[in-house]
Amino acid sequence: MQRKILYLLLLGAAVIVVAMLVVVLTQPRSAPTPPLQLPTKNPDVAAATEPPKDTSPIDVVRQFFDRWNAKDLAGMDACRVESDKGLYASDELAYEQSVELIRCEEQSKEEALTRFDQSFYDMPYDVALVLSDYVVHYNEAGKAFYARDSVEHTGFQFWLVKESADGGWRIAMQGY
Repeated sequence: MQRKILYLLLLGAAVIVVAMLVVVLTQPRSAPTPPLQLPTKNPDVAAATEPPKDTSPIDVVRQFFDRWNAKDLAGMDACRVESDKGLYASDELAYEQSVELIRCEEQSKEEALTRFDQSFYDMPYDVALVLSDYVVHYNEAGKAFYARDSVEHTGFQFWLVKESADGGWRIAMQGY
């Protein structure tokens, strides 16, 4: 009797295993997820060249966005002060399809001087504050990772400094 019960249990387990194999093997297979591709530089954007010294704060921020769109990390860093270089990593850019600059406007000198935070950066020769609105559009990998198509940034602040009278504008701080 015990042998018969053991035989029926084994037979039942075998039927369950076969049924599971049939279900698994007959399911349509999804295409394998391609590996995340790191961005390559856009050859149309000059890499690692600093903005000209006579460039306005707004133009430096626009150049930063152009280089960001081109996934040109060295070019992005060229728009920054030395201590802030390397803030972006190529793996972050791998999730981004494009960056759309919607608004970019310089605030008054008085506003910039009043709101400048010297705990992050010593008082330079000159200071500018540029407010921007922009949208980061994600590629397929970014949509899967962030679970959305894009993210909008409104009122994002770029703090630019001039180290000396003959120096060019560089982004020293950014954020809200």
